[in-house]
Amino acid sequence: MEKERRAEFTELVHKKVDSNLLVVVEIKMKESLFEPLNYLPDVETAFRSQRIEKAVNKFVDDVINGKIRIPDLEHVDEKQADKFSVHRLIFIYGVDSVSREISDNEQQSEICEQLVRNTFAHIYFERVLSREITYFDDFVTLVEGLTFAHLPALRKEVERFICQKVIEADMDPSFAKKLLLVSEKYNLEILKMVINGFLVDQIIGNSNPPKELVNITHELQQMAHEIRENENIENLVGAVVTDLQELTRRVRRVSLSHSPSQSSHSSSPLATPTNGSGSPSVPAPFDSPTSRFKRVSLA
Repeated sequence: MEKERRAEFTELVHKKVDSNLLVVVEIKMKESLFEPLNYLPDVETAFRSQRIEKAVNKFVDDVINGKIRIPDLEHVDEKQADKFSVHRLIFIYGVDSVSREISDNEQQSEICEQLVRNTFAHIYFERVLSREITYFDDFVTLVEGLTFAHLPALRKEVERFICQKVIEADMDPSFAKKLLLVSEKYNLEILKMVINGFLVDQIIGNSNPPKELVNITHELQQMAHEIRENENIENLVGAVVTDLQELTRRVRRVSLSHSPSQSSHSSSPLATPTNGSGSPSVPAPFDSPTSRFKRVSLA
C-alpha cells in the first residue's frame, strides 16, 4: 500500500488483535492480458519496420517467380521431396538473407534477426502456407508437417490464423473439440487456451455441469478415433479432460465465492468459506459483460 497509509494500517491491526478482519482487495489488470493473440509474436511491431517488410516481400516474390536460388534446394526433387523440407530450406535461407541485408551492424544483428524471423514467418504464411488450408485435415497436416520440420515461427502463424478464425466467428462445438485435441497433441498452448475458455462457458452454462463434462468426454473419445489419433488416445483425451475439469472448477469457484446470494453455509465444496456474520455487499470483480468469468447460479 501507499507509504503514507502504512502507519495507519499498522495502528488498525494493533487495535484489532483477536478480532476478525474482512479484507477487500481490488485488483486491476490490463485488458490486453486477456487477449490470446497478444501471447503470440508481435507482428504489428515488426511491421513498423517498412524496410523489413519490403525486403521480405521481395524475397518471397523472387522465390515464387524463380528468380532466386536457394542453396541445397537445387539438389532436391521438389515433386518427390517432402514439401515441408522445401519450406524449411526456403524459410531458413530467407531469414538469413533478409537479416544480412537489413542489419546495419553486428550489435543489432540478434535483435534484427528475431524481428525478421517474425515478419518473414507472418508474410510467408499469409502468401504461401495459408493457401494450403481449406479443410480441417489441411490444418492438421500443416501443423504436423511444421512440427516435424522444426519451424516453430511458422507454427505460431498457423496457430494465430486458427485463433483468429475461432475468435471472430461463432464456433461449432464439435469443431472446437477437434481443435482442442489437436492443440493438446501438438502443444498449441494459445489455441488450447481459447478453446478451453469456449468449452468451459458451455459447461458452466449448462443446467447440469458434471453431466455436460461427461458428455464432452465421450465426444472427445469418439473424435479422437475419427481424426485418426490412434496413439495414446486415453492419455490425450485424459489430459484434455483434466484441464477442462480444473478450469471449470476455478471458474465456478470464482463465480460462487463472489455471488451475493451465496450462503456462508453452502454445501458446495467449491464455495469459499465465510465467517458466520456474512460479508458486506462487494462488487464482483468479473461482472464485465464481455468477460467469460460470469456469475452462474448453480441452485
